[in-house]
Amino acid sequence: MSLEDEIAKLAGRVGGLEKSAETTNDLLAEILNVLKSGTTPPTQDNVVALHEVAKEPLEPVVEEAPETAQEASIGDLREAMLEYGEQYGRPAMAALGARFVPEGKAPKIANIPTDKYAAVIEACGEAPEANAA
Repeated sequence: MSLEDEIAKLAGRVGGLEKSAETTNDLLAEILNVLKSGTTPPTQDNVVALHEVAKEPLEPVVEEAPETAQEASIGDLREAMLEYGEQYGRPAMAALGARFVPEGKAPKIANIPTDKYAAVIEACGEAPEANAA
């Protein structure tokens, strides 16, 4: 391949990168406009192109915690506990989990009885002061 061909090939690649950067900047500008307007940005469940976002704010998607122990899984429990720990810190998370572990067992998620999963998930929605009881 000649030097001119190499240069033409590189010029084409640079042009493609410039177009990608321009598209990315346009999308970022649209995202900033949505955020500044106070509307709710789309969630992963209802992703739409930014130019298709309604002028009215979108209703937030609220995931409800399982209501019964049969519906709550160890995955749901771990997720709720991790979110609680991120929000209130590891000591608060450990104290919350210890409330539901049978006496004599180590205070860890694996030792929480399955029939207590829903109660733990519900308690994760409360502030640490409410969980001190």
